[in-house]
Amino acid sequence: MSNEDHWRRWLAELRRWLNRCVAVKDAWNVMLFGDHWFCPYCGKAVVLTGGDDKVLEQRVDHLVDQCEGFKEVGDPVKFPADALRKRALGMFVKRSLASSAAWQMRDGDGKWICPYCTHPSEVKIGAKIDKQALTNIVEVVAACPAYAEKGLEGFVSVDEIREAGLKRQTMQASIAELTEWMTDD
Repeated sequence: MSNEDHWRRWLAELRRWLNRCVAVKDAWNVMLFGDHWFCPYCGKAVVLTGGDDKVLEQRVDHLVDQCEGFKEVGDPVKFPADALRKRALGMFVKRSLASSAAWQMRDGDGKWICPYCTHPSEVKIGAKIDKQALTNIVEVVAACPAYAEKGLEGFVSVDEIREAGLKRQTMQASIAELTEWMTDD
């Protein structure tokens, strides 16, 4: 058997194996923005375009030509699905912070407001968000029950964040007034 025949057989085996992995293993299906696939071997986002056949070939090309982590068919993946989802969340948060006003909201103390639950976090941000602040924001979002319930696209608008802030201020003022009234009596 020639090297070329061996290579073709190996690629055919890789395609079959990859199809099975995509069909049944969660780590092979972490996607973002509909076209960014996260490789479970290197953890990088790879843009996939076209129909199913083209997508399979693009995954094969990535594994064979670009992926530092992939060595052989059947190797265990290096990034489990949860780690890949966290990477995807990080990419989503970074893009959202740059493009959406709802993601740029902060309270009077400069604390970033979560656009899912509308509560101020402990993360202080300025005009420019550094790497540590980004990491902290990703942690806040990952732990947010509203994010877990609504998913990536389930964040609220700037108006809803402002309205929730006003309700909190009104409630805090009412509680303070009631507490003062009760201590006076």
